[in-house]
Parts: sequence; C-alpha cells; structure tokens
Amino acid sequence: MNKHATDVVIIGAGIAGLVTALELAKKNKAVLVVDAQAEADCGGLANVAFGGMALIDTPEQRSKKIKDSPEIAYEDWLRYAELDSTDHWARQWAKYYAENSISEVYEYVRSFGVKFIPTVNWAERGETVLGNSVPRYHILWGCSLYLIERLKLALKPYIGKQIQFHFNTRITELLSQNAHITGCRSDTTEYHSDAVIIATGGFGGSMEMVKKNWPSDWPGLKQNILNGNHPSNDGHMHAEASKAGAVLNNMHNMWNYAAGIEHPQPQFDNHGLSI
Repeated sequence: MNKHATDVVIIGAGIAGLVTALELAKKNKAVLVVDAQAEADCGGLANVAFGGMALIDTPEQRSKKIKDSPEIAYEDWLRYAELDSTDHWARQWAKYYAENSISEVYEYVRSFGVKFIPTVNWAERGETVLGNSVPRYHILWGCSLYLIERLKLALKPYIGKQIQFHFNTRITELLSQNAHITGCRSDTTEYHSDAVIIATGGFGGSMEMVKKNWPSDWPGLKQNILNGNHPSNDGHMHAEASKAGAVLNNMHNMWNYAAGIEHPQPQFDNHGLSI
C-alpha cells in the first residue's frame, strides 16, 4: 500500500473543505484534500446550489429598514429548532453563528469579490411555530457556483505547493493510535497526518441511510423519493467518526425537500432537483 504524509488531510472537496484548505495554506500548512468524486466536481453541491444564506444585521437588511440582531436571531433559532436538554452543542453553535455571521460569513464571502442581491427574502417562516421573525435570507449574485469559481481562484496560488488534491479517492477508514487520529486510508493509500478534518457533508445521498433515520412521527417514506445529493455522500465518514468516539445525534433531523422533480440530465438513478 502507498503511503503519504502531510500536516493535514481534509476529506471532502466541497465548499467546507476548500475554505478550510485555503485558510490552512495561508498559515503555511501542508494540506491534502481527498475527494471521492472527479476533479470536474470539485466544489460539490455548491456547484449547483442556489446560494442563499441566513445572515444577521447586514447592510442589505439595514438599507430596507429591517431591524435584526444576534439576540433576535438566536431567539428565533431556539424557538424553531425544538432543541432538548441534551442539545448543549447545538445551542452553542446557534449562539456562535448568530453572533458571528457578519464577520465569518458575510464579510468572508465579500472578500472573494462576491456580492449579495439587494433584496432580502423571507425563508423558513414556520407554519404552526414562528421561524424567522424578520427577513434574513440573502442570495448571492451568480449563485453559489460563482462563489466556488472565486474560491478556486483564491486557491490557485497554493495548489501544487501547500495544497494537493487526490480526486476519485474514497476514504474507507480513519487511522488511530493511542486514542488519537493519525490519518486515514483509501483502498490504495495510507495518509498520515497531524490532523484529519472530515468535510464530507451529510448522508442524504444514501437512500438506505435516509430510510434508517426517517423520523418515526413523519408519514411513511414514499417509494418515488429522489436524490438531490450524490450517491457518494453516503454517511460512511459518520460511521468512521463514531467508531473513533465522535457523538452522533439528531440524525433524524434531515433537511428534505417536498418540491422535488426529476433531473432533466440525470447523472445517476433517481437524480432529483428541488424547485
């Protein structure tokens, strides 16, 4: 088996993996990004996503006299999320996002030369329970594809230097020693590193995982369900992380769309789009 050593391995070349690689490269870390898909698919679902973001107290909101704040957003989040007493980290994440969406999302995205459409939209307003109490859904000019294009331009000076990519490479296992993660393994290569970052997204590409985690209080799963994800996004790294001691919870809280249509140019069986 081949062996490869680096400072950090990032599993997943979607938008999370690419941003992480960029920030590590800026700190002069040697980074290897491994992805199961082809190089043409670098960027993952962000290549086809609409590009909407929930942002709080932005210039676009203020220009429309929309009064928003981290406190209002956090209150909305807690009310709508139906968190229970075990959801300590979910609360911490909600609070952190509400307090930092300007600096770590809005301004960060703008730093790539990407702007937002001036109109701020409603989303997730709720039906029986109030969701967002003010409009805070911001849409990227050029959708998320343009953000990926700009992000790739920012990565370009580092590729072949601090950053390397291995595409068409599926990670099968995390490596550990003395309760510490020391790398990961594909069918052909062992990757050894000081840190491994899992950026593989969810498990919505696996109908088996979707069925396994389908909420018990929802209507039964329809037979004609479509896959708007990708089959390689199958939750395998969830299982590997769990074996290594990670805690998985709220797996039933999937974000599935009711307004699905068959993809006009399907890349795999039951490929779908949300409208």
